[in-house]
This record gives sequence, structure tokens and C-alpha cells, in this order.
Amino acid sequence: MKPRRDMRLLVDIPVELRGERRHAGSVRDLSLNGLRIRLAASHVTVGERVGVSLRIPGLQGLDFAAEVRWAKRHEIGLGCDAGLEFDHTAESRRKVQAILWEVQSGALRDVERRSRTRVKGLTG
Repeated sequence: MKPRRDMRLLVDIPVELRGERRHAGSVRDLSLNGLRIRLAASHVTVGERVGVSLRIPGLQGLDFAAEVRWAKRHEIGLGCDAGLEFDHTAESRRKVQAILWEVQSGALRDVERRSRTRVKGLTG
């Protein structure tokens, strides 16, 4: 796994994954190259390729391809947290950059920021 270099925003964005099954959950942090999600009642498999749809009110076409890089089952109850790496095209990279900028600037009022931005090095 590559070391993290990208700025990660702590957010709460509804998400749907499409792979072997459909999964609903929430994005917990978002960076240019990936995201961490929380699924309440299901589990994903490391290495699984999935479609990711971000559900941000007022925005459409927020569908991305990604690969599950890690998954950790919740200790109590069903569900898991998982890390996904985007399989970017030039267009998808621009979309994620725009989302990050709009969340950071406060332009997306319907996206809840969970806390301040954590920086894990320079964006590259």
C-alpha cells in the first residue's frame, strides 16, 4: 500500500457502493486518491473493485471506480470501516478535486465536516 500523501478531509457524506452487492454507508474521510467509509450492515472484500456514488444534495454525476484496499469489521454489531483507493481517470480526478475544494471552502453546506482538516503531508 502506498504511503498517504494527500490532504484528508473528515466528512460525513452518504455513499453507495456497487460491487458483488450494493452497500449503503457514509464517507468518513475523503482525499484526492481515496476515501474511508463506514458501512452499517455489511462487509466488503479487500481487492474488490466497486463503483462509488457520493450522495451530495444538488450535485449529480459523482460516480467513481475504486478498489477496496483494507476493511475492518466492527467489534460490536454488523458492518465495517473500509479504505478505498480511486481508480482515476482525468475527469474523475478533477471531480474529486472540485469536491475537496468546495467542502474545504464551505461552499457545500449540505456536507458535514466532522472536525478540522488533517494533513498527512503535501498534496502530490
